[in-house]
Amino acid sequence: MAGTPGYRIIYDPTLPFKAFMGTTFDNGRYLIACGRVSNGADRFKIDLMNGKTGNIAFHFNPRFNQGAIVRNTCIQNSWGTEELELESMPFGPGDNFEVEIRNEGPCFGVYSNGEKIINYNHRLSACEIDTLVIAGDVVMNSVQF
Repeated sequence: MAGTPGYRIIYDPTLPFKAFMGTTFDNGRYLIACGRVSNGADRFKIDLMNGKTGNIAFHFNPRFNQGAIVRNTCIQNSWGTEELELESMPFGPGDNFEVEIRNEGPCFGVYSNGEKIINYNHRLSACEIDTLVIAGDVVMNSVQF
């Protein structure tokens, strides 16, 4: 796995999960979230944000009822334009998943079960990211960051 290794692994975190990451999400950093989508799930989210300002640099939001993964940024309580394009949904209700989010310089690269599914261009400096939030219709096995 390329990049700076995650230094912290949390097993069986309860949701909603919120953690200060200890350092910023600089180029080369990544996180890995492993879990299972709940049966009958509507959605879940993984947010990379600034804990002090509340700004969300990257909002990753699979919505199973829409068959889409919404990506967005929220600055000063104002959401940007949603990105929805996706060739196919990589997981659904009842499925186990591994989502890896990497800071790849100009963008976040998102990988599902080892395959790249999304690029999301930075709209807010990744240097501001210090907090991870996971919530929604999933059961988490582990989070590494």
